[in-house]
Amino acid sequence: MASGVTIILRTTLKNIILYTLSILLGGLFIISAYLKVTEIELFELNLVDTGLVGWKFAKWIALLIISSELFLGLLIILNFRLRQFTLLLSSGLLLIFTVYLLGLLLTKGNQENCNCFGSLLMMNPIESILKNVFLLVITFILYRYHNGLEWEYPKLIISGTIIISFGIPSALDIITSSSTNQTVQISTSRNIELNKLYSGSTFTKPSQEIRKGKHIVAFFSLTCPSCLMAAYKFSIIRKANPAIPVYFILFGRVEEISQFLAKSKSYSIPHTLLLTKDFINLVGSEVPVIVYLENGVVKKEINFLQIDQKDIENWLGTGAIFSGPRK
Repeated sequence: MASGVTIILRTTLKNIILYTLSILLGGLFIISAYLKVTEIELFELNLVDTGLVGWKFAKWIALLIISSELFLGLLIILNFRLRQFTLLLSSGLLLIFTVYLLGLLLTKGNQENCNCFGSLLMMNPIESILKNVFLLVITFILYRYHNGLEWEYPKLIISGTIIISFGIPSALDIITSSSTNQTVQISTSRNIELNKLYSGSTFTKPSQEIRKGKHIVAFFSLTCPSCLMAAYKFSIIRKANPAIPVYFILFGRVEEISQFLAKSKSYSIPHTLLLTKDFINLVGSEVPVIVYLENGVVKKEINFLQIDQKDIENWLGTGAIFSGPRK
């Protein structure tokens, strides 16, 4: 009798541990997908920054990765056909991510944020590789000792999970892109008193003369998500063409600058920090404001979704790049 109770207790404890591990593994896949989709523009830019994906396909690859993580996370939590299907795909995805991280480590070092968990939990490639190894160990344990559950309608489970996994990220991306685009008011007749940047006693004077020649000038808040995306996009463009004259006018707290530049990887782009009231007096309270300046006159204004390297290069023209002298 005692031995029978012991066997039951051991079996129960084993099942509790295995189901807990499956919830942990599936939950991490779902959390990873959620944090990526809430900052999908940042994830897209990170993919472009690696050089593996071009601007044209970045959004689709980002959505595919996010949806795949969500899909596998849900199936793992449901304990759906773990040995036959789910855990094999999960380990394959983790191995692909690990190979990518090894490439990132070899080409760019260990300073890059891999964006595995968005910007909420910044992880370098080595940390993320160790995380993947941990998840692969859990995957192996589940594959070795856990049979999962047999659902009565497997085709319904699969089809429903696919619809949820690919539908929700796409819908959230559409909503986010639409709402972000609506917050920016485009004007082609904005008048910016640039002289105030060089004469006002409360301003930190620009390190470059942006009133002469052609320049792309971006006015950003250090706490604005759209501004962060725009700054990151400019950093990628400047990496491809360092001659493009981009200048940032920022407002926020001094201690926020380093984090903004780190997340947007825009250390190489010159910038000026303004007091909030002076910034608002210059361009208003709507940010980001991105303008094409020619001899101090606004020729064009765009929002961050319209930032395009080819368009900028065409506007600058041959020989027009950085024609304004440095201070």
